[in-house]
Amino acid sequence: MEPLASAAPLGLLWFVVVTVVGLGLLASGRGSLFGLDGETACAVDLGLQAGEVLVDRATSGVSTMATGTRFCTGDPSGAQMIWQALTTFPGFVLAVGALVMVWRMVRVADRRGVYTLDVARGLRSLGWWLLVGAVLAPTVQDLANAQLLGTLSVGYSYTFRLPDISPAVVLTGLGLITLTRVMRNAVRMREDLEGLV
Repeated sequence: MEPLASAAPLGLLWFVVVTVVGLGLLASGRGSLFGLDGETACAVDLGLQAGEVLVDRATSGVSTMATGTRFCTGDPSGAQMIWQALTTFPGFVLAVGALVMVWRMVRVADRRGVYTLDVARGLRSLGWWLLVGAVLAPTVQDLANAQLLGTLSVGYSYTFRLPDISPAVVLTGLGLITLTRVMRNAVRMREDLEGLV
């Protein structure tokens, strides 16, 4: 199960340390966690463009265009802070959840063996977690950004756009679901062979 057996606990430890340090800095007023610092709340309007920015940096014949304008407030309400946290938190939950599932699956494989139905179930759960999370997390983050932007700008109207879904995570999820079927067949074949011996 190496290097997965070592990487999963180290990844979980890293997330725990980052979260604890972030909470400590947040409590002391010297940092933020998931954009929560109590001092600012910011949202980006990707549809709002500013033309001819940084013209002095462009070479002759090159035009510039800034896409996305950042709106910030120095006195955020509680709702604005929650919307801001939701612009990053779902991705964190997706990553930590995947690491926890990998860690549990590795522990089961170490105790019961790799070719067991429990490992195949864990693999299937991980695949579905990644597949659904890869779509849901960026969708929630985009909707939270839109809600926050609605509180920070005048005349903003939400226009649905496809969220920034990671094809690599979607393909990994689909691959793990497919691999689960292979694992189940391998488990059945192993059980049949053990029954013959």
